[in-house]
Amino acid sequence: MDQRLYKGTNTKDASARNVLADRQILARILQGCVLEFKDTPLDLIGDHCIEEVTVDTESVHRTEKITGEDSVDKTSDEGTVTYDIKFTAIAPKDNQKIDLTINVEVQDDYRPKDGTGDSYELVTRAVYYVSRLISSQKDTIFSGSSYQKIRKVYSIWICLDPDAGHRNTITKYELGEHFLKGEVVRKKADYDKICIVMICLRGIKDPSSIQRDIVDFLSVVFSDMKRNEKQKVLSDVFGFEPDEGFRKEMNEMFEYGAYMERQGEKKGRAAGMEIGQRIGEQIGQQIGQEKGINSTIALFATLKDRGLPEEMERAIQDPAYARELIEKFGL
Repeated sequence: MDQRLYKGTNTKDASARNVLADRQILARILQGCVLEFKDTPLDLIGDHCIEEVTVDTESVHRTEKITGEDSVDKTSDEGTVTYDIKFTAIAPKDNQKIDLTINVEVQDDYRPKDGTGDSYELVTRAVYYVSRLISSQKDTIFSGSSYQKIRKVYSIWICLDPDAGHRNTITKYELGEHFLKGEVVRKKADYDKICIVMICLRGIKDPSSIQRDIVDFLSVVFSDMKRNEKQKVLSDVFGFEPDEGFRKEMNEMFEYGAYMERQGEKKGRAAGMEIGQRIGEQIGQQIGQEKGINSTIALFATLKDRGLPEEMERAIQDPAYARELIEKFGL
């Protein structure tokens, strides 16, 4: 396997970024989430509307990708922001071209923590990202007080493992006009400068339930389907025929996913043994240490099969809750 997949702190995100940076994928994201491209054919978007793609990964294989803008956004006063994917999109409208700045983020951790250990909402982080995308246009896109030249920005977040109640959803956040006294209607183009889109994927267990939308397309791309089955679904359902470069990125992501699953099983077994020992100590002869270990490992397998990551996390932190679930599932 290409060793670059193991660079950085989150190689799963890195391999996902490589896949998302493909022009065919970006074209579908634009058509499915960006209003300006709603009625634009996919081939036109991919061939003529995407410019200057940058990916925040070293040694990225850039087949069918254009290198241009610096994905690291830095000023002496505001610090540094690193975007997963950043590019310029040219949207056709009324026989004119509109330049948009597009940022695409892939997020595996739906409840990330800050430096103090407190969790925060991704949409709040996205607000910061679009703010930086706007402010960084000063002296690059416009200068002085030529604010009418500010380019609209999008920050699109692909959430690989959202909370159960958030799966299979797309939510858009943008500026709106609200009248508090009287009505002064302004041109929307004058204030419609930022848009945040949160795409929450879902688990694809039954291929017959797949819908031809961007959520299910990306859910299949990042699913754990077997390689041949995934390629068949992408082709038959979505008409997606990947090129050689994309297949290489997909294969690397698939191989890394299998590696991480093996590592996760090892970690889960170790956690199961530790918690099982504590459960065994707590309930003494009633279950015993050995049965406590086996029951806890069986519990983690059950929670994984049922798609209950929140319950698994709680069980890891709370042996009493783990024991309660063991009794509930008859383990």
